[in-house]
Parts: sequence; structure tokens; C-alpha cells
Amino acid sequence: MSFTPLTPPTSPPSGQEDQSARLAASAEVGQVEGTIQRPVLQPGQPYTHAAHYERCVSLAKLGHVPTAQHVQVLKHGVHYCARIRSSWTTPSGLDCWTVETIHPEIAHFTVPCKNVRLCGDESCACVLGG
Repeated sequence: MSFTPLTPPTSPPSGQEDQSARLAASAEVGQVEGTIQRPVLQPGQPYTHAAHYERCVSLAKLGHVPTAQHVQVLKHGVHYCARIRSSWTTPSGLDCWTVETIHPEIAHFTVPCKNVRLCGDESCACVLGG
């Protein structure tokens, strides 16, 4: 029996900034430049960098440190369960997530935040036992 080992996520394409370290560091000091306080994320809303920051800060105040954020990703009409691996912004200002999918297949890819939802709403395959 053979298997294909998982490869680590690749860096963002040239000219695009990986913001993971900046977001993590800014969560420690309680700020992200340009972040506006928003209401709690509602089901079905895109999971943005700002929403992730707010969620991490809220969890930190409770003494929890999120290690792998699970999300739903829509790509080419397919819903994937995935874990966020990194965040970055294109030179034109489009925020993106690089994710590792775990269902229906294992893969790595990058998608705009507008195609990502926080896990747990009614169409999440993880919640449905997918």
C-alpha cells in the first residue's frame, strides 16, 4: 500500500505578503492596523482576516489559544472542510487564505476570503459527519 505524504503549504506567490506572523503578533498586543471593530460573525458571512483576529482575541481573553482554525471553503462549486494554514493579501488588496483541505479530499490551495466560512453553520460537512 502506498501513500502520498502531505507537503507543507507553499509560500504566497512572489509580491504577495504572508500576514500570519503579523496577525499573530498583533493579536498579542491587541491590534491589527486598519482593523475596525465589527459585530460578532454571523453564520454564512465570509471569514475575513479581521474576523479571525477578533475571534483569536476573544479566545485569548478566555485563556484559549486557537491552533488550527477549521473553515468551509467553496472552490469550483465544491464545499471543502479545511484548516487555515496562512493568510496573505495580494498587491491589489484582495485578502486570501491558504488552506489544507481534509474533506472530500486532502489538498492545499489558496482562496479569497469571500469563499471561506467559519465551520459550524448548517452546510458544514464536518458538522454533518462528512
